[in-house]
Amino acid sequence: MDQYIYKGIPLTPSIAREHILKYERLHLSSAPFKRSELVTYAAEQHQSGGGIIKGDPTGSVKKATLSDGIPHLKKKEDQIQ
Repeated sequence: MDQYIYKGIPLTPSIAREHILKYERLHLSSAPFKRSELVTYAAEQHQSGGGIIKGDPTGSVKKATLSDGIPHLKKKEDQIQ
């Protein structure tokens, strides 16, 4: 992530969505997984690129999974528990 475009920027739902869409397990398995797994992944990816994590990133990840762009994660009863 040498050219991470979100350096110095707090994690937002749109940034979290970009990381979630790159999450391999999302594409390789149809098995359920917990939202906390996505929170950890998105926060670690963002921070390792130089992004800022202000407070709990759960809200940004939750909003990212409820918005368009991740359609198979939109419904509460679907994969995220």
